[in-house]
Amino acid sequence: MLQYYMSTCKKCGNPIPYRFLIDGIWRIASSRRHCLSCNPFGQTMKRVMDGNCTCSVCGRHYTYNRSKGHTRTKCGTCSCNQRRFDVKNRAVAYKGGKCQLCGYKKCTRALKFHHNDETKKKFSLGGNHGRSWESIERELDKCMLVCGNCHDEIHAGLVTAKPGVTQCSVGAL
Repeated sequence: MLQYYMSTCKKCGNPIPYRFLIDGIWRIASSRRHCLSCNPFGQTMKRVMDGNCTCSVCGRHYTYNRSKGHTRTKCGTCSCNQRRFDVKNRAVAYKGGKCQLCGYKKCTRALKFHHNDETKKKFSLGGNHGRSWESIERELDKCMLVCGNCHDEIHAGLVTAKPGVTQCSVGAL
């Protein structure tokens, strides 16, 4: 009989026949991802895990718990940190990618968001990476992106920074 092969096994690379005979019944194998030697008929291909995992990022050993934010390869802390870094990088890109006072752009960790008007501030951008991007964007529109040095100078009163207006005080060191 002529065999038609639809795809290859994801585990061993052997071809998977379109259909095969099991217990006198022709079975269609069009949706199978693994051949019969890698995954016998009637069994699921669930990963057998005892719950003990090792984080691929930090190497920490943890017990897998989906409700705590774990994945099978990353602990909850590394997953959360990845989201924080992604949101910060996206926010920095949204605000132009450099300090709006001096033009510094070497390290995104050194860039801060300074609220132009503290009374209109709804939340601090740090630690709010779980919010929707739309709400973060609305808050970013009330801020200016400055480097750490310029941010400290603004709070010390050495630099007056308002939206579109930046000037150094006369007696600044």
